[in-house]
Order: sequence, then structure tokens, then C-alpha cells
Amino acid sequence: MKKKIWIIVLIILVLITPIIPGGSYEDGGTKEYKAIAYKVVVWNRLIDAGVTYHKTSVFWFPNNFKSIDELWKMEYDQKVKNRDNTPTTKVTYSIKYELGSTEDLFADTPSEAKAGELVEIKTNGIICDADIHVYVDGQEINKSHFDSDYWGYSFVMPDKDVLVTAEFYTEDEIWGTEIDEETLREKYPEYFDLSAFKGLEVYVWQMAKDSYSFGVLPGTNREKTLEELMNMRGVSADEMRMILSSYDIDKSNIMIIPWLNPISSYVEECWIVTDDEPPAMTAERRKEYVERISAMLFP
Repeated sequence: MKKKIWIIVLIILVLITPIIPGGSYEDGGTKEYKAIAYKVVVWNRLIDAGVTYHKTSVFWFPNNFKSIDELWKMEYDQKVKNRDNTPTTKVTYSIKYELGSTEDLFADTPSEAKAGELVEIKTNGIICDADIHVYVDGQEINKSHFDSDYWGYSFVMPDKDVLVTAEFYTEDEIWGTEIDEETLREKYPEYFDLSAFKGLEVYVWQMAKDSYSFGVLPGTNREKTLEELMNMRGVSADEMRMILSSYDIDKSNIMIIPWLNPISSYVEECWIVTDDEPPAMTAERRKEYVERISAMLFP
């Protein structure tokens, strides 16, 4: 009974906690997004001549109630003072590529971008009877352009260097290849054989508009630490569906938890609300989002 009550409380907190844009500041364009339990700040602040500090930070309760100046002092003391030993002062971040046999198929591969910018990788044209899967730091990103002239793959640049990889699939491989549990166990052993005594928590985050990543952790009666969440490796919806199928657990004991991953500057529109939006409308939009994610995992 206590377990069900805890699950209901967590769901309510996820659904009713709005992310409200706090506007931009004249320090270079810093933006903040407010919620009841936390605040997301996208820093864009000039700290030296020609050097801009651009990073996304999450401040949890009670620090989320501090002013932007107080938060900047915390950020400066913890991360900016020793900037000679940290990459956070870079105006732009590098994009490295390991494309293998697909290298000649790409025409536009940006080598750098600012954190928060939308990056699009383009192919030479449409590839018939085949497909290319593109990954950013191991997380697959979906096609953002399907027209007759090229394929495009987009993602929001995080505040760090990234590695882009790609895999080429022929038509036979596309239609003949199924996700294999044994292969997934070898690739993501941390997602198998978890204790499901208190249920499972499936976290979902986005690197871009149509790019979803999933991770799973055992259910607990506490909030997961940021370190635990950051250690999750993103898998696709199909892969998570296969992982969950390995557990003898009822769907009602699997909680879907949307998460704003600090390495991504993307915030899904349904999580951003205006000051004049009724709370009921906010809750309904969040509920629809969770239901859409649930449909990906439990079709």
C-alpha cells in the first residue's frame, strides 16, 4: 500500500511541477526556467574579453529560490574560478566524427558549435534501399529532414565536446535484423537483472525535438541523485522495450519519469508554460506527454 501511495505522489509531482520561462538577462542572454522543486539556468555570460561562459546548470531546492545573482556567485565559485583547468569557458565545442564506411555519404559535418545551438548533419543525398543510423556520444538521433535532396540529422549541442558515429544498414539488414536480448545484455548489462521489488523507474530525456533516450533504474523510496541519473546511458525506445520485457513485472509497477538532462539544452515544449496558463492545463499537457512516451514502450 505504501509503495502505491509513493508512486502516486511521484506521478503527481511530475505532472504538476511546471517549468516557467523566467526571461532573458542582459548579461549576454542567460535564460532561466523555474519549477517548484528546481530551476534550470542556461548561462550565457561574458566573463573575460572575448570569452563567454555557456553552460546549463540545474539548481535543486532550496537553491532554486535564490536570485540569479546569488546563483551566479555559486556557479562562479564552484566552476569558473578555476577555469584554466576546465573546458567550461570555451565559446564553442568541437564535434568529432568516426563515420567509418559512411564517411563519403555525408556532405555537411560541422566541426564545432556553441552549446544550445541546433546542429544538423547532412548526407550527399537520399540513399536508396538502405539507411544510416547516427549517434551522438552513443545516443541515437532521428532524421530531421526527409526531402528528396538529402537526409538531415539534428541535435542540440551540449556544453561539451561530442563524438558523432554512424552505422550503415542495407535493405536486407533493415528488414531482417531484430533487437536481440543477448546483444543488449552485453552492451547494457547495467539495465538487466535489477531488483524490481519496488518497481522500475524508466527515465526519458531528449537531445532534440524527436530524439528520445531512455534509461532504467530500480525503484526506491528516495529521489535519485544527479550522479545516478548522469551515469545512465541512453537507449532507444525499441531497446528499452526489449529490456523491460526481460522483467516479470506488471506495467503498473513501471514508472515513466521525464528528465531534463543537464548535458542537453533542449527543453520539450510541453514542459514550458506561461504565467497565465491554468495549472489544470499544464497537468493535462504533461499527462499527454507521459502517455505518448508510454505508447512508445507499451504499444
